[in-house]
Amino acid sequence: ASSIGANGFATVYEKATGKVEALKFGGAAPFALDPASDPKAFDWGVKAAATPGAFGGWIELLRKQGRLSLADVMKPAIDLARNGHPIDPSIARIITIMQERLRQNPTTAAIYLPGGEPPAPRQILRNENLARTFEALVAEEQSVLSSGGDRDTALLAARAYFYTGPIAAELDRFFREVGGWLRKEDLAAYNAEWAEPVKTSYRGHDVYSTPPTSRGGLEVCMQASLLERFDLSAVKPASAQLVHLQAEAIKHAKADIYAYDADPKFTNVPVAAMLSKAYARDRSALIDPARALPFPAVTDF
Repeated sequence: ASSIGANGFATVYEKATGKVEALKFGGAAPFALDPASDPKAFDWGVKAAATPGAFGGWIELLRKQGRLSLADVMKPAIDLARNGHPIDPSIARIITIMQERLRQNPTTAAIYLPGGEPPAPRQILRNENLARTFEALVAEEQSVLSSGGDRDTALLAARAYFYTGPIAAELDRFFREVGGWLRKEDLAAYNAEWAEPVKTSYRGHDVYSTPPTSRGGLEVCMQASLLERFDLSAVKPASAQLVHLQAEAIKHAKADIYAYDADPKFTNVPVAAMLSKAYARDRSALIDPARALPFPAVTDF
C-alpha cells in the first residue's frame, strides 16, 4: 500500500554498537501550499500530495546500512510491478469504496480500475509505468558503476535522477497540468533525516520507535505505558477485556497526540512529558476497566 511516491520512517538497530537510530523520510508539504485553502483539499486529490520521501529514505538506508546494489533490491519490485501480484483483499475493498474518486484522475484509474472496474480480491494487478520508473533509477546507478564509480556515488546518482532530474521534471509538469502544488523545487530541497528515536520501557523491555513528525512511534510508546499500569497476566489474548483496555489506551493517547504532535521544526512537541511515567500514571487512572469512556479531554502539559 506504499511505494516510491509515498513517505515513511525507519527505526534501525545496529547490533555492533547497540545504537538505535531513527530515519525520517516522511516527505514535506509543498512550498506552494496555500494555508488559506479549504482543509478538504488536503484530504484527497492532487493538492493533498506531499513531497515524496520514500525513495530518499530507501537510498539513505542503502548508503548507511546496506550492502546490496539498488539493482539487487529493486529486482523483485520490478518483477511484481511488471508481471503483477495478487491484490490484497483489504486494498481491493478500499479501491471499491473509493472508485468514484479514483475515476476523477484518468492516470490513477488506468492502474487501479483495470478495465474500468475495481479489481477483485487476489486479482493480479500490474503497473508497467512503475516498473519502468524503477528500471530508470537502476540504470542511472548501473551507469555510474560501469564507468568506475563507487557504490555511494552510484546510489546518489539514482537519488539525483529522482529528486533533481527527469522524474522531478515530470512530477513538476504533471502537477502544474492538474492544478496541484508540488514542484521540482520541493523535490530538490528534500532530504531524509537521521534523528533520535522516541523511547520508553514496558515491563522491563526497552521500546524504541520513530519520533515526530511520525505520529505512530510516539503514540505506540504512550499506549504501552498506559497499558503497563494494568495487570494483564490473567487477561486472555483477544478477549473482550484486553481489547477494551487496548482501545481505551489508544483513545487516551490519541487525544494528546492529535493536540500536540507536529513537525518539531515549527512547534514544540512535549515528547519527554508525553512519554513520562508520571503522565502514564495520571492518564491511566482515567481508564475504567469495565466501561468505555467518551473521548477524553486533552492533557495540559
